[in-house]
Amino acid sequence: MIVPRARMISKCISTAGYLVAIAVTVGLGSGCSVDVTPDEVIDRAMRAHGTTALDNAVLEFEFRGDLYQARRNDGLFSYERHWDDTSGTIRDVVNNDEIFREVNGQRIELTERLESSILTRVNSIIYFASLPYSLRDPAVIARHLGVGSIDGNEYDRVEVTFRKQGGGPDYRDRFLYWVNRSTSRIDYFAYYYLTDETGSRLRKLVNVRNVNGFLMADHLNFAAATDTIGSRIEAYEPLIGTDGLDLVSEVKHENVRIVPL
Repeated sequence: MIVPRARMISKCISTAGYLVAIAVTVGLGSGCSVDVTPDEVIDRAMRAHGTTALDNAVLEFEFRGDLYQARRNDGLFSYERHWDDTSGTIRDVVNNDEIFREVNGQRIELTERLESSILTRVNSIIYFASLPYSLRDPAVIARHLGVGSIDGNEYDRVEVTFRKQGGGPDYRDRFLYWVNRSTSRIDYFAYYYLTDETGSRLRKLVNVRNVNGFLMADHLNFAAATDTIGSRIEAYEPLIGTDGLDLVSEVKHENVRIVPL
């Protein structure tokens, strides 16, 4: 849930603690950085974004009129979505033990399809809003894909895929994060998704602001103007800043609060 291909890039694969550079022909430019591991890049990004502010705390924000809450406390988590419709006040909950929905304070029976829908929606929205908080989860498989250049800035490219065990219903999705080498912040990320449908998106982080130590961001959500990318989300890089991208939507996280527990 990524065009011309001609130049050379080096992919870096971590093997038994060593980085092995393998040259492959793809449509990006800049070569392979062997001076960092993907975990080191992710750790730097987590420090730069202040993700420790989300530990033992409640993150609360509004997204498209719905209220989302993410409570994290010593390995326990509870993610919630609250909203109103014609049936009343609805509360969806995803936690370590269960997934459930309440309508006007009463639990309702869930079909398998509805349960999956609740999990996907609640988890994905909180996942994106909390980035890069979850990039060191045990299910994450990270690879360093070299160094890229966007608008004169150098970026470590970090690919994230997921193990089936612990990777959730979207474990087959593929992500690519562009981590600014000067600031250690994520400025862009792309993803290829296989849920009810298949596609890819590129997001740019905007309106970055400090909320109780965590860098909260909104996102500009792009698709390729001519969708020839598929799972090759690294091919978004040369399209950034060109008319090869269409703005699909704006993702705004509003009325953000972080309350320590």
